Amino acid sequence: MVPIAVDTSGVLAGKDIVEVKMSYFTTCALDTEGKVYCWGADYFGSLGDGGPVSSTLTGELPVEVDTSGVLAGKTIVHIGVGMASVCAMDSDGQVYCWGTNSNGELGNGTTEHASSPTAVVMDGDLSGKTPAKLSVGYSHACVNTTEGKVYCWGSNAFGALGSGEGDSTSVSQTYETEPTAVETAGTVMDGKVITRIDTGLYYTCAIDDSKYVYCWGWDAYGMLGNGNATYSQNGFMIEPNYVVIGANSPTSGTQTTVLSADPAANITNYDTLYIEQRVGSVYFPDANHPETNGTASYYLKQIIT
Repeated sequence: MVPIAVDTSGVLAGKDIVEVKMSYFTTCALDTEGKVYCWGADYFGSLGDGGPVSSTLTGELPVEVDTSGVLAGKTIVHIGVGMASVCAMDSDGQVYCWGTNSNGELGNGTTEHASSPTAVVMDGDLSGKTPAKLSVGYSHACVNTTEGKVYCWGSNAFGALGSGEGDSTSVSQTYETEPTAVETAGTVMDGKVITRIDTGLYYTCAIDDSKYVYCWGWDAYGMLGNGNATYSQNGFMIEPNYVVIGANSPTSGTQTTVLSADPAANITNYDTLYIEQRVGSVYFPDANHPETNGTASYYLKQIIT
């Protein structure tokens, strides 16, 4: 297989693309004019062009996302793509979503699928808040706001929403149809200013303004990076916890590293690290973050730069 060029003879003709996001079945692109284009599977309207809602449609060529409704006159600055849902943020911080909505993935207060963009509810937990960054996971989405708080909606399987509640299964799951604040009171994220988020398959990670990483949700294969993975579908965390970074680091590349069980060894001789999800720089425990000075014996993939 070799790379091929995406067709630009249609809606992408003359467009300058500044961002592209993809997931399991759908790809979307954002141009310099703030317009969004999608192609691939059109499951339950995930292409956003206002066509019929179906579980079998595909779009082999890019189509422009419908701007005749809530996106009229809006300039999109960021996009995110989930399993079969897509979200976009405009220059004012308003978020819009379309596609599948079985588990509240669209955040619009309903569970109805939508083939055109719908506005995410902003008068609940997000009232008076301005989203700054957006990330869309398999069946949930999150934003972090300008004041450094995190809000999520959609499937809460394995506690992916960080609300302090969750299910230990992805089959019979609870969900939120509107943005819900991540529970930070009494957790390691209490009082932290979050500057970036990333979402995966039933789990979420965040980075604060001191470059510390926190994760919550499904931990079957150690995705939360806290040394407590059970390697079963019952391993999950419903509140944020620190990602643990080890001391015995490779000199370069992506490798598996054993964390030291000696707390002192975990806070000396470090470079800047990036975890596999690339949610941001990770710096090491210091006097301002004594919570991270714990022991650990665990495997963590990391990149040394």
